Amino acid sequence: MKKREILEIAGKYGIKLKGTRADAEKQLAGILERAEMAISHHKKMSNCFFYSPPENASNRRYYEKRNSMIVEVGTAQYVANVECSCRNIYYKGAFYFDGQKKNVRLFKTIVADLETALGDYFTVKEMNRRLTGKGE
Repeated sequence: MKKREILEIAGKYGIKLKGTRADAEKQLAGILERAEMAISHHKKMSNCFFYSPPENASNRRYYEKRNSMIVEVGTAQYVANVECSCRNIYYKGAFYFDGQKKNVRLFKTIVADLETALGDYFTVKEMNRRLTGKGE
């Protein structure tokens, strides 16, 4: 995909890219990883009410801190708030785009668009991984 097309997709979500096409692809790959992480975290924590909380208070506070997060992808945002009581775990997750509350489909659409934009980048990266046995 040409840099102009990549910039159009990035601009759609308020993502600012700098540098050459290769730099833009690396930036988008990092953004794609963050978006996928937000989706998997939401999927994992959406059933957390049935999880058993940690035994003592310090472990519960650590669990809350580790699983509460804010992930920003341009103007899109994922906010996760996790609270533990002695018996239950409570999760409040929300997705926002330009300040308006949305659902998880927003991030799934962003992931699909970024994967389309980075199709060639991931093909080359996967080929290098197979040839060298390493990442890059």
